[in-house]
Amino acid sequence: GRISTQERGLRRRKQEDRRTRRDALLIRCPHPEVLLEPRRVLVVEDEGTIGLVIRKALENHDCEVSVARSSADAVDLLRRRPFDAALLDIVLPGASGLDLLRFIGGNWPHIAVVLMTS
Repeated sequence: GRISTQERGLRRRKQEDRRTRRDALLIRCPHPEVLLEPRRVLVVEDEGTIGLVIRKALENHDCEVSVARSSADAVDLLRRRPFDAALLDIVLPGASGLDLLRFIGGNWPHIAVVLMTS
């Protein structure tokens, strides 16, 4: 189908906004490759509501998000899918977020990792 001029303009502005955000973050980001499209993010959070809020926020920024509720579930996802970044809760059932950080660093050193706690 045909795209209206208004819709085309909105798409163009959205692409420009993404480029601007990416360029601004390149200055501070040690792994700029994680900013390339699509961004695949693993969220490891045992609190369901918090995981859902993080997922929605990242999806609103055009990220593909997978949520795991334990380190064991996260390892399973890591072995099955590629990720660019991971957000890890420190306190998890079973292995901790710190343990998972070491595991990710040893097996997938290209994945940018952020530790979080509440």
